[in-house]
Amino acid sequence: MSKSRISFYGWLQTGISVNEYGQKNRYDSPLVSPTHRQLSAYSANSHLLMMEQQSDLKVNQLWFGVQRQIDNRREFDWGFVSDLIYGTDPRVTQCFGDKTFDYDWGQGDYYLAFTNLYGEIKHKNLTIRVGKFNSETSYEPIAAPPTFFYTRARAFFNSVPISGVRAAYKVSDRLTVLGSWTTGELTSFQNRFDDNGFLFQVRFSPTKSTALNYGFFVERCNGLNKQADAPNYGRFYRTQDTVSHHLVYIWDINSRWRYVMEGFANSNSMHLMLGEDSGHANGFNLNLFYKFNKYWSVGTRYEFFKACKTLYDLPHLTGGSGTEINTVSFAVNWQPTFRLNFRAEVRHDWTDYNNGYKPFDGCTESNQLMFGTAMTVKF
Repeated sequence: MSKSRISFYGWLQTGISVNEYGQKNRYDSPLVSPTHRQLSAYSANSHLLMMEQQSDLKVNQLWFGVQRQIDNRREFDWGFVSDLIYGTDPRVTQCFGDKTFDYDWGQGDYYLAFTNLYGEIKHKNLTIRVGKFNSETSYEPIAAPPTFFYTRARAFFNSVPISGVRAAYKVSDRLTVLGSWTTGELTSFQNRFDDNGFLFQVRFSPTKSTALNYGFFVERCNGLNKQADAPNYGRFYRTQDTVSHHLVYIWDINSRWRYVMEGFANSNSMHLMLGEDSGHANGFNLNLFYKFNKYWSVGTRYEFFKACKTLYDLPHLTGGSGTEINTVSFAVNWQPTFRLNFRAEVRHDWTDYNNGYKPFDGCTESNQLMFGTAMTVKF
């Protein structure tokens, strides 16, 4: 009798974060966006992706998954993945683009969503995937266990789930080419606005210790989110194109050191823009990790982010010229067992932009220091 390849897995991540201003969570936001929803973008931990709430112990992710993993040794095989997540993080994984499927699951701080819900088949070196799945372009995934820092780099917004069809062809052990047709950004198969997107990816390992991942996304968006002045969600019915590039370089220097460099360039990204023309968000981050032993490790991350006509720099406050934000993070991870991990992080964000707009502490401060600590338990 053959052993079943269907497996169940999951985890819980809970944590707390505070900033130097002691800002409380506020729920009177005029902005309607996948990352903020009812929570004001300018309260609490201003503009920290998936970490906006502060002062309260929160459940970031309660994750339940079931998978039938494809056996790559077989010429033909099939599999599926279903990942259901509850907590404060699913706000960035719901189908916000067309307000369908799992969009209405939850309210306030806590939501429920599928991050993955797809089936796939493999024939020789070709694998076809159909459903809702993560684009997997950024270094930091949505799932908590593989991440090192408690907060996310802003490059993370390129890894939001997409719905569509993906073909992956393994050219060699070192090179895989992927192409995906999608219904746009954060949009379900219902696709109420008939958006269309294409994601092209290349994954290349020039040596055993290095990896290079490139992603190019282009979308024809037939209606932009009306986020700036409408608490009730709507769309501007006009066509606009989205283009983004994303590059990740990973170098395992030795068994203890890892270096990661990540860069991205986005124009008119649907889930960042405010219905403006020619908006863009560009940046890069540099990561360095050191592993003392199997229990303790440390890491640091520097990030540069330039935003123009986005949720990060309200155009009517900046004059549409944009904002530059710098970030330095330092984190410690302690993993006493395979199933248990503790992480602590200190993060400092600052900008020298000085034309009347400041992104922190309710638009009154040009910098923000925060501290967060979290526990992740696998089951």
